[in-house]
Amino acid sequence: MLDRCKNRIFPVVSKLAFLALIIIGLIVGFYLIKEFDPNKILSLNDYRMYVVKSGSMSPTIRVGSLILVKGVHYNNIKEGDIITYSGKSSEAVTHRVVGIENHTGISFTTKGDANDTPDPLQVESNRLLGKVVFCIPYIGRIFDFLKTKIGFVALTIIMLAIIVLPDLFIKFRNIKK
Repeated sequence: MLDRCKNRIFPVVSKLAFLALIIIGLIVGFYLIKEFDPNKILSLNDYRMYVVKSGSMSPTIRVGSLILVKGVHYNNIKEGDIITYSGKSSEAVTHRVVGIENHTGISFTTKGDANDTPDPLQVESNRLLGKVVFCIPYIGRIFDFLKTKIGFVALTIIMLAIIVLPDLFIKFRNIKK
């Protein structure tokens, strides 16, 4: 009886794990491609992923967090929203909006939650990349590791193991019988 349950459950679990691995692989792939060309930002239905590199938004968003940013029109931003924008050196910056001005065009006053004072320069609306809609703490460190040679090799070995080991396990069990 127990063997029959194992024989039914194991293939289902194996297929679900394989499907989850494919989805994770696609997400990692999108992220890695984005990183090879920092000026080209890949998006999926107006959503972009970034890894937080500094502690300026702690404790709300910690270093190494993976954030999901939705591209929105600047008119949809209000005080208190956390936005991501292109900084001076084209790298993405994520800070909270503490003020909105409309003199010669919309611009935002931003401030990191961990900072005592607002940022010295206004963020013009054309530098807005989007609004943070989701954050997964610390998972960005895994993405950063996967960008290294060792991380890529480790991911490849794990993917191959997940694909090959279930079949080898079943064949080995059948040989023993």
